[in-house]
Amino acid sequence: MGKMLLLLVVGMGLVVSYSAMQLNRSNLNANATAVDDYEINQARNLARSGVEYVVSKLAEDSTWMTGYANENISGGTLSVSIERTRAMYPGGPDAGLNNARLVTSTGTILNQAFTIRTIVEIPSDYIRPPGLGYGILSDKSMDLTGNVSISDYNNPNLNSDIHTNQNLSFGGSSKVNGYGTYSNETTSDPAGATSVFQPNVNTGSDLVSSAPPVAIPEIDPSKWESLATRKFYSNTTINSNFVLGTKENPEIVYVRGDLHLNGQMTGYGVFLVTGDLTINGGATVSAIDPTGNNLGIIVGGDAKINGISKIDANILIKGDAKINGTTTIVGSIMSEGEIDFAGTANIYYNPLNDAVAKKVFQQDAGRPKVVSYFE
Repeated sequence: MGKMLLLLVVGMGLVVSYSAMQLNRSNLNANATAVDDYEINQARNLARSGVEYVVSKLAEDSTWMTGYANENISGGTLSVSIERTRAMYPGGPDAGLNNARLVTSTGTILNQAFTIRTIVEIPSDYIRPPGLGYGILSDKSMDLTGNVSISDYNNPNLNSDIHTNQNLSFGGSSKVNGYGTYSNETTSDPAGATSVFQPNVNTGSDLVSSAPPVAIPEIDPSKWESLATRKFYSNTTINSNFVLGTKENPEIVYVRGDLHLNGQMTGYGVFLVTGDLTINGGATVSAIDPTGNNLGIIVGGDAKINGISKIDANILIKGDAKINGTTTIVGSIMSEGEIDFAGTANIYYNPLNDAVAKKVFQQDAGRPKVVSYFE
């Protein structure tokens, strides 16, 4: 009887010990699982923060492509990469998205890593101003009764149209390889239009006709000072070769004061001039892009072009423009004020390159949006 009792006690001890061991093992496994789950959730949250960071950066600068890497966030690491894509989802076919990014964000906490891949689309922030589509555009009346020639620049498939938001007069020795429109009235006999207006491409429209006013793009150099990559805070003269930026990154040159220009430009860019512009001789570009003009000049005051001058630029003028002597402009001229052709002007219409125009004429972009999201 005593032995049986002893064996029973020993057996019960073994059962209790085994149960305790199993319970401890279960607790250890549960704790390990809980730790793993915690680390995975922390890694997921870290990866999500990477996506949010990219969206905020793209909202500030739609060209941002730097990515992100950090080795000490919440006791872990975060790595974010960005690449351009036209697909709706990672690894998907071309869906025609024009401005989208594939974002890969990986958060790591201790031994647990979590990756999120998402497509972020950036709404377009650039609509080309319709006023940039004319050889000459004026908010005031326009007189083409002198010796003004407006033709294409090596593109016979392009019309070199002109427009005034007020009255139009034409005649004399002037020639226009495009159509003429006005928003108020014409003071010349429409029957004489055929001797002046000879469009390259006949659209079937009247050579001279009335049309609604065309909005002049905003001309406010001071507003865009923050965009400038180079600044001059006094009256400035440029007589020698002036190197601008690249097509991918045009230079924005801000001049607080008057600009006297007579030199050769290399590259792509925009001059923002708060005062008056004077050109004596020339403002030429060493190699003009066949897809559009390299150079824009935005003038907050008046513009004067004197002597025998050649200019390779699209010029937008807040005030009046006076063209003296013999002038050749490869580009266009636009003014909120009067355009006075006091001499002989030869304008070879060449639109401003969009890569240059969009650096200034941009609208507020919508916030980047997530198109697809994969964890």
